[in-house]
Amino acid sequence: MENDRISYDDDRVPSWSWMLFNGKIDFLTELDLKIPRNQSLSFDNTERGINIEVRQFEDCYTRERDGEHIIFTNTKKVEVTKKVEVMKEVEVGILYFDTGSAAEVESRNCVVIAMSQDDDKDDPNKEYYILAVQRTSGEEEYERLGVGRVRAGYVSKESTSGKLL
Repeated sequence: MENDRISYDDDRVPSWSWMLFNGKIDFLTELDLKIPRNQSLSFDNTERGINIEVRQFEDCYTRERDGEHIIFTNTKKVEVTKKVEVMKEVEVGILYFDTGSAAEVESRNCVVIAMSQDDDKDDPNKEYYILAVQRTSGEEEYERLGVGRVRAGYVSKESTSGKLL
């Protein structure tokens, strides 16, 4: 999903807005998604920013493959016949950046916006639907880089409060 950024005179369109880029808008098509119960996604007092809970990717890395940005982890596999321990690369998610240049950013930050099961269920294989974000010049301020999905076991349970501008 690579789109051209729309230029505005006052440059006041938030990074989370659909009005920031030209091009097609895709929405989540899953029907059974659950929304986080806490108030982690609410407008701030200015109604320009969104209050968010920022989490971190854990024990995984991103690599481009055929124009997509795949999230991988390494797992150990023991080959009994050879008595050798081999590292196996496993795909655990995918990211879609808003612009091509965003793919070069090494941000480990994400915001959970939906999930395949209630967060009460401690299943590391459930899927989180996320916004990829990075910190801006402000201490608690973030901007959107793109969207994606990843297995819950590769996202921290702990979070830091912030504001998505």
